This record gives sequence, C-alpha cells and structure tokens, in this order.
Amino acid sequence: MERFSIEYALLATQSALLREVTPELRAVFINMDEEQEIFYFYIYYDGEISEKRTGLWECAITEASADLGHCFIEKRVERLDYPEKITMQEYCAYLRKESSGSTKDLPKITMQEPTLGYALIAVQQTLLGEVTSELRAVIVDLEKDPVKLYIRFYHNKEISKELYQRWQSVQEKARIYFGFDCLFDAEVKRIDYPQEMPFRGRYAYLRKE
Repeated sequence: MERFSIEYALLATQSALLREVTPELRAVFINMDEEQEIFYFYIYYDGEISEKRTGLWECAITEASADLGHCFIEKRVERLDYPEKITMQEYCAYLRKESSGSTKDLPKITMQEPTLGYALIAVQQTLLGEVTSELRAVIVDLEKDPVKLYIRFYHNKEISKELYQRWQSVQEKARIYFGFDCLFDAEVKRIDYPQEMPFRGRYAYLRKE
C-alpha cells in the first residue's frame, strides 16, 4: 500500500478520528490529487458546536495529513443541519446513520492482499451510514495461516433486534468486501460504558466518551 494513496489516506483519517466522533458529526469525506500532492478534507456537522470541537476536528485533519508525508491541505468544516441532504463525494471516511442518504454509489476500494490495513478499510467502508449513538467501538484483527478475519461491535445499553441484526449484516458485508477466502469470527456484544472493552488488533471506530 503506497503511502500517498487513497487507501492509506482512509486509514490515516480513520485513525485520526478515533475518540473524536461525537453525535453532531454527520460525514467526513476525503480525496487527493496525487500529482499536485493535495489532500482534500471535508467535514459536515449538525447543529451548534463549540469552537473547541471544530478545532479538534481540524487537528484530526492535520494529523491525518502528517501520516501521508509532505502534502498541501484543502479543508472545509461546514455546518449542514439534518435533514439537509449531504452531497455524497468520492471517498467517505465516516457517515453516521440517518434516515436518508445512500452509499451505493461510492467507489469500491480494491483489496490487493489480505492485510490488517485492508481489513480495516473493508470494515470502515461497510460501516458507512451504520453508526448510531449506541455504538461504542468496532475492533478488527486479522490472523494469518490460516487467514481469519476478526470483527467485534461493542455497543452501550439495550438495542433493538433490528439494529442488532443490521450490524451482523454489516459484519458479513465487510467479509465479502474484504474479498479473500478466510475464516470469520464476528460478534455484536453489549458492554455498557464505562466498562472496559476487550481489545485486540486495531480500532475501525471509537466514539468519544
């Protein structure tokens, strides 16, 4: 995986957003001009938020761009209240669950080899539009020899049977997106805040607590 690539940029953005996702955050889109070495970053949020919160999101932009090496940043942090429609842009790094909006037209990232990095991208991409306030964390790991994809969704408090089944479906879609023949170990589990969640591998999502 090349360092200045959309795949690496998605991983860098996802990592920078850990513990910075709040209920107001609606979507995060990225793109890049590899020739001009420009990193484009767009954040859309809902309602009134503090300058401190927007400052933390801008820090996440800087952190993600630093992981890519030397590049120029074009950024936009914009208030767009629900139910105003978000214009779906090319590469989405985060999208909260709303009653409107579709991810079907987003491009599919090609998985080149069975690595933890690509496993994280597969989970992150299938998680778009599925994040609700109850979701505490999504943890991903990849074992080799034999290849086994490990996914855990940890949520807070009671959730509906429909949401539980939906997240199970997301896990299965992530396995299909990953695209490699592998064993599969996935679970949706309730662990109420502030109980500690078991951890192995890497976070694909971690809400602010």
